[in-house]
Amino acid sequence: MLMTTHSFVQRPLKLLRWLGLLCCGLAPSVTLAATLHAIIITDTSDPSLHADQDRDNLKQLVANIHEATGLESNSTSTVIIEVVPHSGYEKVKNAVTGLPVTAEDVVIFYYAGHGNNTEQSSWPAMAVEGEDTKDDKLVELNWVKETLSNKSPRLLIAIADTCNEFLDEPSRGEGTILGEGVGSYKQAYRKLFLGYRGVIMAAGAIPEQQAFSNQGGGRFTQQWLTSLKEELKSAEPDWNNIAVGSVKDIPVENPVEARDQKVQSPQMEVKVKAVALADGNEENEDGGSLLLSHNQPPLKPDEMVCAQQSAGWGTCYLGTAEEGGRKWSVFVEAKGWLNQWQGWYYQSSLSENRSKGHFISATTDPKLVPMLTLGGRYDKLSVALTFLSESYTFPKISSWRKELWPIGEGENRQWEDLLVERQSQDTAERVETDVTLGYSILPELQIGIGFKRATLDYDFHGVAILPDSTIFPGGSEKPYDQVTGGQYTIYGLSLNIGGQTCMANWLGVNVSMFGNFSYGALKTKWKWNVNDDENDSDYTTYHSTDLGLSWELSRWQQWVPEIRFGYRAQTIYTDTAYGDGVDTTEGFTLGLRLIF
Repeated sequence: MLMTTHSFVQRPLKLLRWLGLLCCGLAPSVTLAATLHAIIITDTSDPSLHADQDRDNLKQLVANIHEATGLESNSTSTVIIEVVPHSGYEKVKNAVTGLPVTAEDVVIFYYAGHGNNTEQSSWPAMAVEGEDTKDDKLVELNWVKETLSNKSPRLLIAIADTCNEFLDEPSRGEGTILGEGVGSYKQAYRKLFLGYRGVIMAAGAIPEQQAFSNQGGGRFTQQWLTSLKEELKSAEPDWNNIAVGSVKDIPVENPVEARDQKVQSPQMEVKVKAVALADGNEENEDGGSLLLSHNQPPLKPDEMVCAQQSAGWGTCYLGTAEEGGRKWSVFVEAKGWLNQWQGWYYQSSLSENRSKGHFISATTDPKLVPMLTLGGRYDKLSVALTFLSESYTFPKISSWRKELWPIGEGENRQWEDLLVERQSQDTAERVETDVTLGYSILPELQIGIGFKRATLDYDFHGVAILPDSTIFPGGSEKPYDQVTGGQYTIYGLSLNIGGQTCMANWLGVNVSMFGNFSYGALKTKWKWNVNDDENDSDYTTYHSTDLGLSWELSRWQQWVPEIRFGYRAQTIYTDTAYGDGVDTTEGFTLGLRLIF
């Protein structure tokens, strides 16, 4: 439905998913037998809609086209239907199916009234029996277009000025623009209505928006007719220019009463072929043609729409991904993680009379780690697989301690008590895999269960630096390999919660804010050296946090590119016989996701 503005009754309007304006011309010439057909349906039973103004504007448009083109127009070719509450469905259906159309005729279908979107297509369903029209009495605009285009008219224009919201009940909210007669615009009318072939699609509002009216009728209808009137002044009028003027944002004068909707954003796509007109009202097929393409609504349905949000999968996109009943999507994401890793390892002692092991930790320098994620969703269910593999080198760790160092063998062996500096360094290979199954309990909120597995392989390298002494004049370096390689496998289940909110309506660009949190109990299997027996530890905790922003770009063929920037932190705790360990990774992420 259209909503009134100013002091008029504000009512939610639900129809129009995209508003249609379809052109299809087939005949090689226009003869005197060609007819201008018009079906004009307006809901004048609701005075707040001011649909009587829409009716008068369209009647004047029909009269002007008739006068300028010579197309026949009479009381039988123009059908005016006033919406009557709880009655009229069969009348509208019969008017469409029974319309006698030839290949040279021009057909205009126009509706102004309540309506909604039944999710059968991107086009609205018209409440032709008033605001309380039952579901089985709604008339789909797409059905009207298909039925009339199958009759092969020269030109078909189908318009429904109504809301495009997904609601349960239909709705629509609130002297003639063109003036009487065609005056000096006759040739311009002929050019527009006889000199083009092709398809024009239009909508009074993008999906999930209301459409509005005032005392002059539907605001989109007024803007479209005003743009048409301006273009009629041109010596070479074309539909492309009309579209540019028709899709300008229409300010909403009372956003609070309109549920914070600040603008009404029409949309239009023009794909027409211009054909030259010769004297005698005939087309000259050899006179050249021009293929025009206009797809420039300020808010495209696959861009600035916060319609059907779904956590973690590009909320501004998914609403239009479900057009035509499609409820699934797949995606692939490549991400760089500029992270630091605080790692750990356990080191066996050289001497049995010392501690069996001790904990050493260090933090790596920031490093760009590649991550790959594959996923998909169907309806409210989703699955994602994330994989990363990277090598790290930890900075050297130095320590000093008193040690007895020998030189020589047997009776000649000498011992000296030295303050020895030990420098140790290790490298590590890290492989992580995460699998997550999710369910959207709300459009913006998703919960899930995951499985995490991380494998850490260490290589230890060390050197003992001996000071200048009696038995080591000038000092010495003694390499050693206490641990030639250690391995840890960490695995277990986690619980996940995630959310994503489209902020396009507030920021003016297609940006979403996302966040994910995981918490789980992981088990650790470890061994000091690769040839040792594997040890098993009790369960310890794990948690990770991922926060950031996503920016969806224009559709590329069937893919929707999305740039994602965020911050990711992860902590894994371990518990072994020789002490506790902490494994922390954190840093900024930047990635590109492609959604299909």
